Amino acid sequence: MQKSIILELVNNGTGHKNKPELYNNEKYFKSSIRFYNIIDEFIKDLSEDEKQKALDKIFDALGDIEGAAADESFKKGFKLGLMLAAQNFLG
Repeated sequence: MQKSIILELVNNGTGHKNKPELYNNEKYFKSSIRFYNIIDEFIKDLSEDEKQKALDKIFDALGDIEGAAADESFKKGFKLGLMLAAQNFLG
């Protein structure tokens, strides 16, 4: 059975997703540090229980935002890939 080219690209042939290149991006890294510093500033005066509840809400919302953005990026990239493949194979 032939391997799927899409799975090969996503998993790099290892069965594990590639580490996103974003983690090596200096702007992403600095922005992440800034984000966590801002969060720390907002929750510093809360009790431990309140901090945990606030962090849960913040990171749930952030996860939803990032997930939606990733889904849209994937859809656009997948459509583009299909169009390019169709042009190469059919045209």
